[in-house]
Amino acid sequence: MRYALACLLVFFAACTSGDAGLDIDTMTEFGARYTAAWSSHDAFAVASFFSADGSLTVNDGEPAVGREAIAVVAQSFMTAFPDLVLEMDSLRVKSGIVEYHWTFAGTNTGPGGTGNPVRFSGHEEWTMGSDGLVAESQGHFDEAEYTRQLEVGFGVMEGEAPTAERIVARAASAMTVGGEIEDLKTLRIRMVYADHEYPVVTEISLPNRMRTEGVGNYVLVFDGERAAFLESPPAEDGTPQDPALVDSRYLRDLELDIAFAFPAFFDYPAEYLGRETVDGVESDKLGVTLPLGVRMTYFVDTESHLPVRVLADVTVDGTEYHPGRAFSDYEDWGGLMYPRTVTYWWMPDGVETAVVESVEVDVALGEDRFHIPADIQAIVP
Repeated sequence: MRYALACLLVFFAACTSGDAGLDIDTMTEFGARYTAAWSSHDAFAVASFFSADGSLTVNDGEPAVGREAIAVVAQSFMTAFPDLVLEMDSLRVKSGIVEYHWTFAGTNTGPGGTGNPVRFSGHEEWTMGSDGLVAESQGHFDEAEYTRQLEVGFGVMEGEAPTAERIVARAASAMTVGGEIEDLKTLRIRMVYADHEYPVVTEISLPNRMRTEGVGNYVLVFDGERAAFLESPPAEDGTPQDPALVDSRYLRDLELDIAFAFPAFFDYPAEYLGRETVDGVESDKLGVTLPLGVRMTYFVDTESHLPVRVLADVTVDGTEYHPGRAFSDYEDWGGLMYPRTVTYWWMPDGVETAVVESVEVDVALGEDRFHIPADIQAIVP
């Protein structure tokens, strides 16, 4: 990251050598083209502004020498800030050195990023080579301020409380590997529950459609407005049951299942509720009210930015319940960080553990997967 900034600084500085041969108009045009190379996100284009054995040094760090090394630095920066934009503030020639002043803006949404926006300024001092390219660049910027912005974001003063928007952005960055959370449309999750004799496969079309199959036992579909057992679970004595609609009073339970399987704060407005330590992990709390009224509280690890727990507030026949899930052992499942182990409960004294066997991301789910036939009329008793 530091070397990427260095490369940026270097390139900005690479436009002058000796006052006699350094025309300000020529150097300004050089700086403008260099700036455009950074904003185009082409690392090799950036490196082409340096001499073959050119070097860049940032804040007295180790120099990156040669175009290949400079391109690596530039690419690391572009990967960390996919939306980076560089602006040239000014350029001047002093005693054979070109001073290039710049402002960098971007959002740290690359792999392992914080999800925070940054905007900071600096300058580079370029010594130009006989080939008209940057032979040596010395870059300077406020590294402490840069680090602070990575942690809390541009425009947030030190000590200010986190916001729901910032926490959601960090979680989005933490949960995706080489992609964007908003691009995620469907999921297929296969789990084995301790209190089930069969695996359960859940297909989700975000934000509010779900198909759940208790393999060999039942098929339940929720289309966002209605729900039905396309294949009803057998009666206690093993007698097969006909397909049936689910009473509308229970639709919120299905909406709740989706919110347990995938964070609802990516699809619905969230409210910041402060910090709390759960299971020894300091967590930011986000509150989300689902369309059918269930209130969810998510606990997001302040370091990993991954959800570690979620609780629901549910009232049944006048009695309040707080079912929940706890998540651990996150793995990369095809570009999505998802837990391998899920602890679940409806009542505090009924804690069980489920194991995630597979997660498929953006799997093709046709409309037929969520279709409820018109001839299903009976209501689940």
